[in-house]
Amino acid sequence: MNLTRVTETKSHARSTLVIALLGFLMSPVTQPRAQCQNQQGLEAKVTTIHDLLAEVGKKVPAFGGIFVDEEKDTIYVYLVPIEMGDVAQVDKAISDVFGTERPPQHRLEVLEGRYTFSQLKEWLDRMSPRVLALQGVLEVGIDDAKNRLDVGVESLAMASAVEAELASSGIPREAVNIEQVAPVRPNKTFSGQDSSLERLDKVAKECETETLKDRCRPLVGSLQIKSRQPESSEALKCTLGFIAMRQKVRGFVTVAHCLEDEGAPQDSVFYQPAIGDKNRVGVGNFNPKFFERDKNDKCPPRRVCRYSDAAFIKLDDMVGGSMGFIARPTLGSSKWNGEDTFRIVGRAQSVRGTKVMRVGSQSGSSEGEVSATCKNLNVQGSNVTYLCQTQVTWKTVVPTGDSGGPVIAIKENNDVSLVGILWSDIGVSPIQNLETTDELGLELKICAAGFEC
Repeated sequence: MNLTRVTETKSHARSTLVIALLGFLMSPVTQPRAQCQNQQGLEAKVTTIHDLLAEVGKKVPAFGGIFVDEEKDTIYVYLVPIEMGDVAQVDKAISDVFGTERPPQHRLEVLEGRYTFSQLKEWLDRMSPRVLALQGVLEVGIDDAKNRLDVGVESLAMASAVEAELASSGIPREAVNIEQVAPVRPNKTFSGQDSSLERLDKVAKECETETLKDRCRPLVGSLQIKSRQPESSEALKCTLGFIAMRQKVRGFVTVAHCLEDEGAPQDSVFYQPAIGDKNRVGVGNFNPKFFERDKNDKCPPRRVCRYSDAAFIKLDDMVGGSMGFIARPTLGSSKWNGEDTFRIVGRAQSVRGTKVMRVGSQSGSSEGEVSATCKNLNVQGSNVTYLCQTQVTWKTVVPTGDSGGPVIAIKENNDVSLVGILWSDIGVSPIQNLETTDELGLELKICAAGFEC
């Protein structure tokens, strides 16, 4: 590998690099997923990209963050000059932590950082619950490209209140960028009365479709689904994320906000593609409860939190599902021939700047780029906070009904790694979050046969 050290930069990230691809390869980490336990050994914590980068920081104290420029075939790493660590050590640490899934770029250059990643993560954990408790604050996180923390607010008039919290928390003001951002809200669609049976006349084949909105058996990821409570005439329209096994139960994962009654998942019945007895495919099985600050101190005061917007739906006995497969429509379209699929062969780790794809039932396949990692997000108009979410900038608008759709990273041919599920226009719950003990659990099986995941 050609290792080139850059000893001085006038800014912490060149403008071209700030918007450049920052992605480690979006693919499963080959090391066993660390499941840290508390002192009582009762609760597994989330393993996030921040946890992995913190491991690099433990090996090389000077480490301040990392991103890549794919066009320049270069990995950029921040190192803080007054701390211990050099380019060779950080290169080895990245390989040790990420194994064969380290970024594939062939050059590594060092940028002079001001803050170590360990500092930034400690400050983030300290300030996040306090700052997110402020009215008008929408998100907090680490800006990997700028070697800074960032706070997103509805209006810059909130800056003084944020600055006061930073001061009381002992966090230097110059380490934090405060910016105005758009609010985040779940992508939720009520279909109104829905008694139609779409395309039930197609009986020659089990999966004869024109689009992802049509009827298909066996089920695969990205198909249109609808849910309602037994006594309700209204339907919720969402996307089937992926077929899975949970605690030896066959089912699929979609967004929790597609359940009519999130407190009683068994009250929500699911259909594909539309409401009708012949289209019934399953019933709500498990929807994790929100937790408060007394259970997890990362949750802001007076708010309720989760690490994902995900629920598990149990398949009816006579309904088939192809685990590890996602519909592969025409790029930029929801048109699908009922046969072409992506194959899930692993889990992906969300890292800023990486190319990803969503496959939603309404919009089909669309390309995007991870714009932020491990962001703590307040949902507009509610007291809900989602912790450590991935944000994606999409090339096309996300329509209502795409919620629950899988977000993937293409590996080679039609094999993919699962990044997570879409729950808003920019919000994605990472697969690692879904698999924590507070969410769907460690025993969630998602991959095609022959792959260990």
